[in-house]
Amino acid sequence: MRDANNHCNNDEKYQQFDSSAMKPDNAAKDQDSASKATHQMRIAQRLQAVDEHIATLQNSVRAAIADVEYARRRAEADLAHAHRFAIEEFAKSLLSFKDSLEAALMIKTTDVHALRSGLALTLKLFQAALEKQGLVELQASPGDRFDPDKHRLLSKSSDISSTPIVASVEQKGYAINGRLIRPVAVTVAPSN
Repeated sequence: MRDANNHCNNDEKYQQFDSSAMKPDNAAKDQDSASKATHQMRIAQRLQAVDEHIATLQNSVRAAIADVEYARRRAEADLAHAHRFAIEEFAKSLLSFKDSLEAALMIKTTDVHALRSGLALTLKLFQAALEKQGLVELQASPGDRFDPDKHRLLSKSSDISSTPIVASVEQKGYAINGRLIRPVAVTVAPSN
């Protein structure tokens, strides 16, 4: 009987061993499932973090675009304002010239000398107003070397083969703040 008990104990041990042998497979499956679930949860968390980061970056880009658009509109408005009022200072400087001309028209005189001196004074006022705005008169005299950057050729002698010189000045030239706005109109002759 002892053998029967022994046999029974062996069967129980076998069953215990067999069931314990099965448990690690289930435990491995459970551990594998838990590992997969944890991995999926980590991936979901990382995706959520990436989505939040993308949303933050998109908001930053939208804000930067809005800032640039505001700066562009502001610059356009400032430029339009500058264009609209750029002539204001120039107009103010011309008012004394206008006042002088109006006063000259009010004078009842036949004295040519008085009119001439009044016009000379008015011209000085006008010249001062122009110079205040950066407008300068370009000078040229007969005998000066012809400068194509400052002079405009009206006529020339047909036998010019050497460096031409200014023969006469037909119209004054002007530059504003160093930029040529009207060249001096000249005629040229050959240099000797």
